[in-house]
Amino acid sequence: MKHLVDISEVPNLTVWRLKRAREVKQSYFTSVLTTIIAILDSVRVCLVAQPDLVVSNGPGTAVPLVIVNKILSFIMCRNTKTLFIESFCRVQNLSVSGAILIWFADK
Repeated sequence: MKHLVDISEVPNLTVWRLKRAREVKQSYFTSVLTTIIAILDSVRVCLVAQPDLVVSNGPGTAVPLVIVNKILSFIMCRNTKTLFIESFCRVQNLSVSGAILIWFADK
């Protein structure tokens, strides 16, 4: 994958890849298990990384990560900021992820 900036040369930057809560066209029944796995993965990342900023645009990963991060930030008395980037194709209304995260994201 080609990046505009070589992220390996950016100091103090760590990129984490998380499990998805739900795949495209996955049934709601089986998404319960994958969502639990995504929540546990998000807890692990938030506890290890203790981020100052969370930037997410993926609907499959954003909701568990942002909510877990907000809860852990409150419990640990940290001031973590959250930025959710909605899809460019959403010009009329928000996605389901966007509608949920509007209550949790800072921007």
